[in-house]
Amino acid sequence: MAALHLPRGARGRRIVRLLDAAFLVWALLWLGAGVLVARDLYRLRQVSDTLDSSAQALDRTGQALHKLDSIPLIGGDIGQVGNRVEDAAVQTRESARRSRASITELSWLLGFCIVLIPAVPAAAVWVPYRLRRRHERQALRRAFQRGDVRVREHLARRALLDLSYDELVGVSPDPWADVDAGRYDALADLELQRLGFDERLGALGEPEP
Repeated sequence: MAALHLPRGARGRRIVRLLDAAFLVWALLWLGAGVLVARDLYRLRQVSDTLDSSAQALDRTGQALHKLDSIPLIGGDIGQVGNRVEDAAVQTRESARRSRASITELSWLLGFCIVLIPAVPAAAVWVPYRLRRRHERQALRRAFQRGDVRVREHLARRALLDLSYDELVGVSPDPWADVDAGRYDALADLELQRLGFDERLGALGEPEP
């Protein structure tokens, strides 16, 4: 990943560790923000609880009005009013249920969006780089353990492609001629340092930063 060409050696490993920490802090910050927003939005369910309480009050009112049905002359009218009050209680209770479900869904959705939208682009850049770097180190370790003579040529040619001109001429006056002549050690060591190895071969057993 050319956009993440890091300095070689100990400085490169320090930068990798700092970027690891920065990515972790970034993800945790947005995770915390998502949780806080979701929690505050979830608390709006109290509005639904208020509607539920209103529905219960309407139910009791309707039932009380139905008890007046037996009163001559006015009992029938009161009973009709009681029916309308009970219908209103049913509608209020249904509104409370729908609003509670909507608020719950929205709190989860908004919380996830706040966490994922900022974190996913950073993860899409940094995680593949870290996986590729780990895979590359493991592949080099296995190649050296097998005694593969081609690995130093591979590293030297990679150095010609990946490293800056100043870095290349810092180890050889003519690095391209060195590769053509089969002199790979200096450039191979330089590429190993870029990948985080301090020594030529001894550091291959060191843990990944």
